[in-house]
Amino acid sequence: MPDTVMSPAPRVPKPRQAKPRQAKPRHAVSRPAENEPWALPESLTIRTAGDFAGLMRRACAHGVPVLDGSAVAEVDTAGLQVLAATAAMARSAGNNLQWSATSPALLGVAAGFGLGDFLGLAAAPQSLPMASGRG
Repeated sequence: MPDTVMSPAPRVPKPRQAKPRQAKPRHAVSRPAENEPWALPESLTIRTAGDFAGLMRRACAHGVPVLDGSAVAEVDTAGLQVLAATAAMARSAGNNLQWSATSPALLGVAAGFGLGDFLGLAAAPQSLPMASGRG
């Protein structure tokens, strides 16, 4: 009897199951009513920069936005970068950003980086800081 060598059975790959796609989070801020400013979030930081950039792209798609920065309490370089890109988009359309209000935090950080004039914050009305309620 001849010796026969049996080769192993070929491996058949298992069919891949499609993973469900996760929906991208929607922006928390929707387009404001006609002639209303776009309200900026309380935090303009690396944690919120992606959503904030999307909001600013949407705002610029409707013309040069009027921004309300009165609620801004926390700003980092990522948030400033998104604001600078928004200002650059406005300037490429021959306009400057317009502000209905700003916060001390936004003004202070922008001034610290020398971006106040570029962002158009020099002429913006400033909101008063809220009392902390601590005595």
